Formats: sequence, C-alpha cells, structure tokens
Amino acid sequence: MLLGLNGLRCGELVACNVEDVGTHSWQHTLKPTTTKGDRPTVVALAPPTMQAVALAINGRPRKALGFMTPSEKFAEAVARMPVFARGGGRW
Repeated sequence: MLLGLNGLRCGELVACNVEDVGTHSWQHTLKPTTTKGDRPTVVALAPPTMQAVALAINGRPRKALGFMTPSEKFAEAVARMPVFARGGGRW
C-alpha cells in the first residue's frame, strides 16, 4: 500500500521507522526519506495508508502498558469498572 498509493521505492520504505510518521499542515507525513539523489524529502501519506499504519502502530504492545496493546489495556480498565459506571445499571 505504501509503495502504490504514495509513490515510495522499496529502499525508501525499508529505511522508514515508526518514529518517522508525523503531521505537517494537517497532512499525515512520512519523514525524512531520501530519494535517489540522497535528498531528504517529506512524503504525504494517503488516508488509506495512514489507516493501515495506525492499525499497525496501535496493535503493538507497549512497555508503558505492561506489554499490552492499547485496546487490551482499555478492555481491562472497562472490565474493572463498576457496572453502573458502564451504563448497565439503574441510578
């Protein structure tokens, strides 16, 4: 998806890190990549690409969350809430 929708070459894609994903003027970007001439450049990411990147990043376990994914940690927090706080009971 990154290659087709955003015009990246294989070498540029392999050199990317998760930390290279950012925003610039309300546009999701991948920076800094280098082109054939070794010039640094910023590539604007297409919305479907950013959705795929977000899914991949958010599905990774994190040390700060006890090596759980954000969705697993959220589900654990909701499960520990009293039933009335989740909207399942009467006030």
